[in-house]
Amino acid sequence: MTVLYESNEADWKLLARGKVDGCSLGRFEDATGLKLMDANGLRNDLPPITTFLNRLLALTIDLQNVLFTAFEQLLTARIEGAVASGTYDVGLETLRAESLVVTDRRTIYDQRGTGAETRLLTVTQRQRNHPPCVISDSSRSTIPANTSKVTSTASDVVRSTPASLSASSG
Repeated sequence: MTVLYESNEADWKLLARGKVDGCSLGRFEDATGLKLMDANGLRNDLPPITTFLNRLLALTIDLQNVLFTAFEQLLTARIEGAVASGTYDVGLETLRAESLVVTDRRTIYDQRGTGAETRLLTVTQRQRNHPPCVISDSSRSTIPANTSKVTSTASDVVRSTPASLSASSG
């Protein structure tokens, strides 16, 4: 299971310190029934993000908007931080190309007991270069937009891209 967002103490501190415009700690606790503070300060057993999101559904639209805006800002900051540090995982991507050819396969991990292996594939991706074209009514010749008459054919662009693939053997 992939965890898209995991709340941490810093997120709840914004509410606890009154740093969310339009929603004080008291208003949040009264509206959601979630208690963030105890006698020692911020509780050690803070609710998970799923509980937070479920409780938001019971709030007024105005208060939902205030809290979702704050939540969105926190999530955006985390994503930007992960992108900047090189730890952001974009997930699955669809590769589109004229052709894709696997040029190398390497097993990079074998799981004992199950026989499952993770393979690193090197893929050559072939793209056709298709310049934007318009048809001239007077000569019926193909003319790329904002250029003069075409004198050569489109060239191929080839790029090698490593891709990982998990497969079960057997």
